Amino acid sequence: MSNVSKVAKELGLGKFMQVGFVVRDTDKVLEYYEKTLGIGHFDTAVMAAAIDGGKAKMKISVAPLSGIQFELIEPLEGDRIHSDFLKQGREGLHHLGFSVKRLDEKIKELQGKGIKVLEKGTMLTESGKNLGIEYVYLDTARTSGVIYELLKF
Repeated sequence: MSNVSKVAKELGLGKFMQVGFVVRDTDKVLEYYEKTLGIGHFDTAVMAAAIDGGKAKMKISVAPLSGIQFELIEPLEGDRIHSDFLKQGREGLHHLGFSVKRLDEKIKELQGKGIKVLEKGTMLTESGKNLGIEYVYLDTARTSGVIYELLKF
């Protein structure tokens, strides 16, 4: 069992559903994945997120890949976890996403185990309409090698 699988199992996370990459130029990366690797068709939208009283805007592209979501995120406006990732000189694999039914309960449970929340938010359309998707990024990179995202639809 991989380190990621072991940690996810120990934490009682929901269904593994997404691999998220942070990129500087979505169009360039999409062209590479679609033409060179045959991954696609990507659906792309500009979206917003309500985060701790603030807002951020990003371009998100998603394609199905072997039963999971392959997600590309390009920060456009606002400081948040993705823009910080790029400011650190990084680009590429950012998080693994898991679906959960009771997000607030799971957050409390994980905080009780010493796992900190890096960012919590709600996904919005570019115009600000709530999409009914809540997310939280967890400080799991030191133990599993990657950030975990919990998603509630």
